[in-house]
Amino acid sequence: MIRESIKILSFLLLAHAGLYTSLLKAQKIQDSSIYSRIDTIKKNIEASQYEEAERQCKKIFSLKTSVPDEIAFYYGYILYKQNKLNSAKQWLEKYLSFKVKNSYLAALSVQTLDSIACKTLGYIEYVDSCSYCKTNPSFYDCPACDATGNEICPACQGKGVTRSASYHNLGQSAYNTCKKCNGSKIINCSSCNGMKKKKTICPICYDKKRITLKKNCPK
Repeated sequence: MIRESIKILSFLLLAHAGLYTSLLKAQKIQDSSIYSRIDTIKKNIEASQYEEAERQCKKIFSLKTSVPDEIAFYYGYILYKQNKLNSAKQWLEKYLSFKVKNSYLAALSVQTLDSIACKTLGYIEYVDSCSYCKTNPSFYDCPACDATGNEICPACQGKGVTRSASYHNLGQSAYNTCKKCNGSKIINCSSCNGMKKKKTICPICYDKKRITLKKNCPK
């Protein structure tokens, strides 16, 4: 009985290993097919055969498997060359959202997106840090504490002591120094953190620290 079970287990393991090997071979064949099509796409782009390049991209997508990140760039660039600007923008931005390793394709993506912006908007948008926050900080007195920087301790209600849960005889309570304020009865204002003042919201970036700016398109 034990020998028979071992034989069955061995057979199952071998079958599983065989299936795994077959899957690996199939994946390698599929990967080879994908990279072969990408090479074809590159040649199509060099020859300005954009419709054929788009068709090759769609064939890769139809495989419904993971594909190299660069295919997002090529598809976006192909759509741009066919003046399908909105779709091209989406695919190029998708490519840049990946952890891009190809600096050349990344730079070309940015350049193409700038070109799309010039064609659709008439200017180029870019994100930069807000300089207004740094050069024009504005503060006002904290209304929560009347600019004192303090508030009554909520744990002891400003008494400096708290009552323990245990009771002595005759119903007398035990009192201990408040751990939150150490008996001082007050703590730093929770609204301004004891600073007495609060910073106004930046009217330019609304405290996001970054803003979208515009620059002219190259002539």
